[in-house]
Amino acid sequence: MATDTPMPVPPQVDQSWSECFACGPHEPHGLRLTYRFLDEKTIEAPMQLDRRFQGFHGVIHGGLLTTALDDAMANIACLQGEAAVTGELTVRFRRPVLVGEVVVVRAWQTRRVGKLLECEGAVLDLDGLVRAEAKGKFLITGPLTRPDAGSHPV
Repeated sequence: MATDTPMPVPPQVDQSWSECFACGPHEPHGLRLTYRFLDEKTIEAPMQLDRRFQGFHGVIHGGLLTTALDDAMANIACLQGEAAVTGELTVRFRRPVLVGEVVVVRAWQTRRVGKLLECEGAVLDLDGLVRAEAKGKFLITGPLTRPDAGSHPV
């Protein structure tokens, strides 16, 4: 599925304005996911979280893994120039992610019917072992717009 050379970030996906907890570069307490687009329907980001994001001692909280998966899948719509909101999200946790461990959050589109976008995603360790996996349904709310341009899609 993945290629060696990621696609360039499409011009409509300008994260410099984002204050999103998951992918916003200006959110000081967030995950700060930086995506690369592997093809027209696949996105991924490296992730390494410190102890601020732990649940049990030394283990990243499952809610943060869920947030990362949700954001990655929703950003598939951004790749296509559209904004989307989560309608349904199911996550299965396979193995813990440890504090400080480098993992990859990957998401891909599985189906699109009208305004319904269906995606899957996974948190993978560097050996490709699945730590968490998700399925989601997202409602396309309209074209992707910049909040500083005077409108917002949601």
